[in-house]
Amino acid sequence: MITRADIVLDNNRPGLLPELGIDLERLRDGDERPIWVSMPGFASTDPEFAGTPGWEILIGATCGMFTDTA
Repeated sequence: MITRADIVLDNNRPGLLPELGIDLERLRDGDERPIWVSMPGFASTDPEFAGTPGWEILIGATCGMFTDTA
């Protein structure tokens, strides 16, 4: 199915799809149309959280969303 995709939305932890053998070069396989969109929970340049899985509760806690809930 992925070989017929025009767009791939990747919201997994960074590096998971390549570990599964899925990457942009393999997806394209000579076809320049496919678009790969990576949406990790944290920026890859973040010195503290880069590579951290973006679980909802973790993102909420790191952005201060839970400071007023008790």
